[in-house]
Amino acid sequence: VLGSMTQQLSVSIQTPADRALESIWGSLRTMHVLNETWDGSIQEHKDQILYRIFVEFDTQWGIQDGPFASDDMAISDMKPPTNQLKSISILRNSGEVIGMAGSFYTVSCPRAGPAVCGSCVGECKDLDVHAFGSLEGPHGKQLVSRKVNLSTGLPVGQPLLVEPLEWRQRADYQVQKQAAQEATGASSISRRWSRIYHLSKGALRMSWTQPLAYCGSYSCFDGVISAEVLLDHISHECKSGLSLLNGMTRPDATVTAANASIFVVNHVSQHRDQLGLLLGSAEWQDPERDYLPRNASDLQTHEPEQEMVAATARALFAKFGAWDAEALLEPQELSFRKSYALKGEFVECGFHRINYDFADGQDMDCLQVATKSVEFDKFTRWLIVTA
Repeated sequence: VLGSMTQQLSVSIQTPADRALESIWGSLRTMHVLNETWDGSIQEHKDQILYRIFVEFDTQWGIQDGPFASDDMAISDMKPPTNQLKSISILRNSGEVIGMAGSFYTVSCPRAGPAVCGSCVGECKDLDVHAFGSLEGPHGKQLVSRKVNLSTGLPVGQPLLVEPLEWRQRADYQVQKQAAQEATGASSISRRWSRIYHLSKGALRMSWTQPLAYCGSYSCFDGVISAEVLLDHISHECKSGLSLLNGMTRPDATVTAANASIFVVNHVSQHRDQLGLLLGSAEWQDPERDYLPRNASDLQTHEPEQEMVAATARALFAKFGAWDAEALLEPQELSFRKSYALKGEFVECGFHRINYDFADGQDMDCLQVATKSVEFDKFTRWLIVTA
């Protein structure tokens, strides 16, 4: 189960983000080598970059060869893309930004109207892609978004949204800006994951970042290229893992969210305030409601349905003393008593039990847990936990 989860996280998060950065950074370097004065700042260059970004989305999502090629059609029984790529953007030190983002959404047809539904009836899915760029406004930089025609890959129509651009506060820019400030001499550039963040009423997300530095070191740092991914699918992967675990148990035993759990925690990070952040769990029931980032060990008071997660998280923290403990880098298997874990204590299961809770001849207070650490970069690791 842990191995399967590791593979799914790689396929849905790391692989598409890697592909996006390789593609866009390769194109930018090629343009710069062929013309050393090229910096992507004039409109013709921006149009070229924007279309190259659309091509990358099309390659990964199969837009023009798939059911979303028409702007006027929704489809039924369509799962979201297996990868979680959300947006690709380029942000320079000057505050100039250019990029694209895509969103799948569900509509009720034919209520949503023929322009959206086409021939689809019932709960249907559609895809929106919008391009964004920066303009100088009366009070500073503004972010301007426009709809993208999926059949041509080009922005069309009037701006959909104009809002202030707080580019220095963006997580993708901050992580590479910090790396540039910490670099000494001709330090080689490196890709890094941003801190985890979320928008109001939105899923957790993070960005895989590449410094914009054509000389190959941070001495010429001019901004960041980023591939943003969504993390809301992690709970679905945990639920699938729990179903797989149920299929591996003996016939007279049933694995449910009431007696077992699979969850994922942020356990190694440059951002120490995010250690222990819960990224997803099999018990997470309602992805549509407001999502508030929370620590895995703080769940009991906020979400009683996630008591198994809270107990297991507290047991691990009590046992190892920190989420980024060196011991957790290696796979762990152990047992603990749930009643004590909920109080923040680690008490191993054994013959000299202090607390008894039996059901159908089984000790319900004794839980077994296994963990696996998954590396995303040298600064970022997640812990997959099954109990």
